[in-house]
Amino acid sequence: MSGLNSYWTMTRHAARPPVQTLAAEWPKFTAPLVLVPGLWCGATAWHRGMGYFAHRGWTCHALDLWGDRRPASLAEWHAAVQEAVRCCDAPPVLVGHDLGGLLALQGAIAELRAVVALAPLVPRVLARRGHPAMAGWSAWWALRRGAAVAAPAGPRAKQYFADGVPGGTVPEPAAVFSGLAQLPPLRPTRHPTLIVAGEHDTVCPPDEVAGFAQLLGAQFRVAPGAGHALPWEAGWEDRVHMIHRWLVQTLGEPLLATLDAEDP
Repeated sequence: MSGLNSYWTMTRHAARPPVQTLAAEWPKFTAPLVLVPGLWCGATAWHRGMGYFAHRGWTCHALDLWGDRRPASLAEWHAAVQEAVRCCDAPPVLVGHDLGGLLALQGAIAELRAVVALAPLVPRVLARRGHPAMAGWSAWWALRRGAAVAAPAGPRAKQYFADGVPGGTVPEPAAVFSGLAQLPPLRPTRHPTLIVAGEHDTVCPPDEVAGFAQLLGAQFRVAPGAGHALPWEAGWEDRVHMIHRWLVQTLGEPLLATLDAEDP
């Protein structure tokens, strides 16, 4: 992921997972960000936040798993995240949303500076009810047949995607949901970790996410007025600013590529 330009680039290599890269407008931070989307989403879910981060001095690599590049299982998802981290020029900060947040919290990746999980899927043992996106006959029938599961529609789509995910959605292989049902217990994180829940999230309710954060020994914050689609729904600027400030305050001066003072 070297040789970055000042515009969007697509990295494609047989030994690397595809990413969309946005270079920092000016090199301020020694750690890049690796951004992982959630269920049914691609790299475009992070485009708004990437522009903000790049303006503040972060180089961003958003995992672009779309179409025929979509992982066929949860294990393939995790392998793609691990490979994206290993391909960075320096240990990155791993930032995930929804499924991406859960994968970021799995703790099997050593080469990290910090972890941020936005509205991470809560493991079954901590959730009071089934996953709301999987409610309904069509989702049940798709899983029973082992077919790809389409993104939620109707009221459930509003819960999950607010006014719509940038770039649209893609069906999710049924094996991904089977893997979620068999996820092993997670252990306390080895890296500085921030978990953020939306105040009005009905997919991953903040009280359940708070319990998840406590189990992992992570810092926990609630995004006021927000639902589940934290990276792109209204008020997304507040969430990415929260992440930026937390990283600078938590990781301190060694994070800086220069010794310039932080913005007020």
